[in-house]
Amino acid sequence: MPTVWCRIYTRSNGEKDDKESGSANTGGARMKYFMEGGDFDEGFYLSARDYDRCEITYGRYVPDYPLHFEKGRYVATFNSVFWNEGSLNNKVTFDFTVKTLDGTPVASFPSLPSSQNMDEQTTRITDSYYHSCEFDIPETGDYTVTYSMTAGWAAVIVGNLEIATAMSTAERYKGTFQRTLAQAKEFYGKISVDNLWREEALALQEVIGRYDSLVSTAPSVYETATFELTEALDRASNLAGVSIATFDDGEIVSTEYYNLYGQRISAPYGQRTTAPDHGVVIVRQRYANGKVRHLKVMK
Repeated sequence: MPTVWCRIYTRSNGEKDDKESGSANTGGARMKYFMEGGDFDEGFYLSARDYDRCEITYGRYVPDYPLHFEKGRYVATFNSVFWNEGSLNNKVTFDFTVKTLDGTPVASFPSLPSSQNMDEQTTRITDSYYHSCEFDIPETGDYTVTYSMTAGWAAVIVGNLEIATAMSTAERYKGTFQRTLAQAKEFYGKISVDNLWREEALALQEVIGRYDSLVSTAPSVYETATFELTEALDRASNLAGVSIATFDDGEIVSTEYYNLYGQRISAPYGQRTTAPDHGVVIVRQRYANGKVRHLKVMK
């Protein structure tokens, strides 16, 4: 057993067989090494064999080697493969559990699947099954994590365990939304003035304005907003980088000012406004010959 890990075999009659941290073990559940690498180069051979249950646990050795969590949300990721054809054909599963030191479960992930067949060879591991298990720690303290299996001589290889803090689902969606919104604003700022009144630009402008101050705890709201922003960006993708048209000087018969969202504002050329203009004022000048010129002023 690797340092700080332990293996526990149990039978229904209470019989146990433990292998403590650092002990040698040439049979049964143990560490196996895959010198050709691949998805991972070492992992636990997990099998109950002649016992009813096999557990491989990390975090029991406190205070020297604690598995300490602050209160919050975490994600454990790891990979697994079937050890042999029988395990693959029978689709054997294993469990992953987070517990307090007194054995109280905090999070349980039962019946986890695997993929591939190592054919009982320690060759290169490819196309293993990737697991991602999110869980909440209710109180700051020391905990254990355990892989377990009850499928007789069937076996899987489990490795590459990593545990990290996790954002909530809403926070992940919010991050994607915020990046997409920033991209939409940046793109809109590159649209040539004479294209700002085209349907695609106005649609992008409208979506940006609608979601600019979005705050929600619902992942679906951020998902919808991200989808609409992405669609509007796609439709407007051909509008950037076109040069501004110029007209011969003539009499200006009217001048209008607009903010980023196409809202009419009263501020004259070059002055700041209280409107949400994001530093942009659009000046629309109409000439006596009927032509219109748009000027984008960055303030």
